[in-house]
Amino acid sequence: MAYFSGGGSCRCAVDYGFAKMAWIGFVNEEGSLLEPVASYGDDTGYLDDLLIPMDEGNPLSRAPATTSIRKDQAIWYQDFAHDLEIGPTSQSWHERAANAGIHGLASLPLHRAGSAVGCLVIYADTVDAFDEEARKLLIEMAMDISFALGNFAREAERLHSAKALCASEARYRLVFKTSPNAIAINRLDDGAYVEINDGFTGMTGFGQDDVRGRTSFDIDIWGDPESRVYLVERLKQNSICQNIETQFRKKNGELLWGLMSASVIELDGVRCILSVTRDITDIKKAEEEIKTLAFYDPLTHLPNRRLLMDRLQQALALSTRDMCKGALLFIDLDNFKTLNDSSGHAIGDLFLQEVAERLVASVREADTVARLGGDEFIVLLEQLSKSIEEAAKQAEGVGEKILAAINHPYQLADREYRGTTSIGIAMFGGQHENPDKLLMQADMAMYQAKAAGRNVIRFFSPDLQNTLDSRVETENDLHLAIEREQFSLHYQPQWDNGSLVSAEALIRWNHPERGVVVPGDFIPLAEETGLIQPLGQWVLQTACRQIAAWSDQPDMAHLTLAVNVSALQFRQPNFIEQTVTTLEQTGADPQHLKLELTESMLVDNVEDVITKMLALRSRGVTFSLDDFGTGYSSLSYLKRLPLDQVKIDRSFVKDLLTDANDAAIARTIVALGQAMGLSVIAEGVETEAQKGFLTSLGCKSFQGYLFGRPMPLDAFQALVRCGVV
Repeated sequence: MAYFSGGGSCRCAVDYGFAKMAWIGFVNEEGSLLEPVASYGDDTGYLDDLLIPMDEGNPLSRAPATTSIRKDQAIWYQDFAHDLEIGPTSQSWHERAANAGIHGLASLPLHRAGSAVGCLVIYADTVDAFDEEARKLLIEMAMDISFALGNFAREAERLHSAKALCASEARYRLVFKTSPNAIAINRLDDGAYVEINDGFTGMTGFGQDDVRGRTSFDIDIWGDPESRVYLVERLKQNSICQNIETQFRKKNGELLWGLMSASVIELDGVRCILSVTRDITDIKKAEEEIKTLAFYDPLTHLPNRRLLMDRLQQALALSTRDMCKGALLFIDLDNFKTLNDSSGHAIGDLFLQEVAERLVASVREADTVARLGGDEFIVLLEQLSKSIEEAAKQAEGVGEKILAAINHPYQLADREYRGTTSIGIAMFGGQHENPDKLLMQADMAMYQAKAAGRNVIRFFSPDLQNTLDSRVETENDLHLAIEREQFSLHYQPQWDNGSLVSAEALIRWNHPERGVVVPGDFIPLAEETGLIQPLGQWVLQTACRQIAAWSDQPDMAHLTLAVNVSALQFRQPNFIEQTVTTLEQTGADPQHLKLELTESMLVDNVEDVITKMLALRSRGVTFSLDDFGTGYSSLSYLKRLPLDQVKIDRSFVKDLLTDANDAAIARTIVALGQAMGLSVIAEGVETEAQKGFLTSLGCKSFQGYLFGRPMPLDAFQALVRCGVV
């Protein structure tokens, strides 16, 4: 209360003649003491070092001044010596009054914002000094002081707010001007620029003079004008939107990708858009490069096997819903090897490119033409007739059109060439089917066409189904195996900087008749039938029990154990609860559990994935993105995931020494991992040459046969204790 001076009020009270001395006191900020801040008439040292405690437990706190504050009422003592009872709590106050010649006392509470915060204390040197007129005068004086206190407080708050506002504006101006991101303020109604920062100029090339008095449409900055329409609609609904990816046009005409967040603000009564945009052009280029390399054939620019299988999966799901049939055409070029060997790979590549163009021209725009590799192509026909007979005729018609297109002569460099092809067709629709099995059926039908003399079409027939009959038997055995827990875990070591630091837990089926069955022979079936859920839970429980067991072994306690989680298992609503319960029941340290997820999980509901990951990560569980580069996740999603590690898929590692595309993908993944602060591990490393190449890219973690095959627990523990690859 240093800003308040009450000396004038105290003097008035004394000068009126009914007061020997007056003082004003306020409770300190801690609420512990009543401290005098102004006085008049004290010629005896009465107020020297006077600090009155507010704590009722302290005997000195029973002073009239503190009592009037606590009770928020005026206290009048016409004869102090007789009105204030003498006792242990008041003895010191009687002695002070007697020494100062005080016979009367009045204490009136002072208010600020409706609360008693201090008091006005009047001492008289006579008894009965406070008659009705004196009381009215003193009450009015206390009210005037309280009114002044309120004014002082409001003024102090105003000054404080003004100072804080100036400081805030200075900070805002500093951030606005120095941010490397493009910051702009535009009017909401017409897009006219109000202000831009230097980051905006650096990113787009547009300066203050270029935008002053102009709208975003005037300078043609939107790559797609509809993007602003979308932005405005979003802001009208929520007043804020984040992480919108869109293209902008620079002053020189070049396009850039920006990641924009914006909110609605008000300036001088006008609603405006405050936007902050980060240049993500390089990230988008890297994303597109990975997508192209991972999902398209570099020679023909057709979808490759990965993209084909995804589209086939979607086609099967759609066919099951709408009951329309579809067809898969397996196309193998006849005698291509002879052309390649006799004329060279350059001529062979020209032939493949021409075939690709003819295939695309032979089907509808909605159909898919893909290259599996070599001289093998696939055509996926969707939305055929609901009648299987009519759909087969439609597929056959397309097949005949393709045969005719391939049979036309080719001009390859300076020579003419005639080619033929053999086509196998597998029909689908109306029931749950497996993409791999369907592809196998079409492949088997194609070989029937080859056997029939080539350049013909053959359909998959029921006679070929014998090779697939074991599926039902395997499913039945799998149900029984889960009931009887006919499984065990094998452990494949993971090395980092030359040290064995973790392992991937890989399930094995100990079949009573077939022996040890590897995951590839039953996991796809488990996923298709839903059995992957109890199977996945068994793996998680077994792995957690092993983590807990290792914690008591000094030479094993440092190990982290990686567990694969299927998309179906992760999507379960109780996955978090189930995982936490498993950790608690087994006593496993969550920091030694690493869950491996696949990119396919991000397709359906990335927000749910992030929520679950964050919940488990808060408990110490780490995450690795398995098969990185083979899925369809956008990098704008990947950077939001709370990941610790990404895995280079074995399909890229296998041929990275001979396939420039796989090498480029591996290089890009390592660079992206480093840029995102993630560790990168390569799986499927089988040779020193592969390891050396990956090491040169900056990859330091490895898994594969070069470092150890999946092995039983005893063998793995022996390897850890040995510590040598």
